[in-house]
Amino acid sequence: LAYDVDDILDEFAYQQLRLKLQKLKLKPALVRCNFQGKKPRLQSTSLMDGAVEYVGRANEKQEMLELLKINNSDGVCVFSIVGMEGMGKTTLSQLVYNDPSIKESFDHRAWVCVSDEFDVVNITETILQSITSEPCAYNDLNLLQVKLKEKLSGKRFLLVLDNIWNKSSTDWTILRAPFGAGTKIIVTTRL
Repeated sequence: LAYDVDDILDEFAYQQLRLKLQKLKLKPALVRCNFQGKKPRLQSTSLMDGAVEYVGRANEKQEMLELLKINNSDGVCVFSIVGMEGMGKTTLSQLVYNDPSIKESFDHRAWVCVSDEFDVVNITETILQSITSEPCAYNDLNLLQVKLKEKLSGKRFLLVLDNIWNKSSTDWTILRAPFGAGTKIIVTTRL
């Protein structure tokens, strides 16, 4: 009975949002892009949430906020949000990332949409650019990681790695090398 009620509430929320969109005369569209003959994937995610209204994620958001605010200085904490495409993994991450209390709790934050190619150099460079707001002059992984470690030393850092497809533990170990105590990582993945 509880599942049936949950389904009815989900349908109601969907219809309510659909009617709002119709009133605004907007047509929702899913933008896709094609990567050199590979299977089309969703376009890179963005943090700009504007005036979008989110329904049904308050409990999950609150739980994530509480977990992220726990201060355990032992090392890096990783939170995985796993689910099928369209289940709201990225949306939940955006809600948490953009929450004012999170902005106050962390010295630095970075968002990286990973997708197919888990390029450690590119991801590290993107993280460093997010923190410094400057173009990165290095393309050597060691230099990037040394610079990143310097910038994060003694600071609380939140990193969101959105839409990871890579299963390689070696790549993951290399990417995590510059992160120390006070780092929280949110990973969204289907795997």
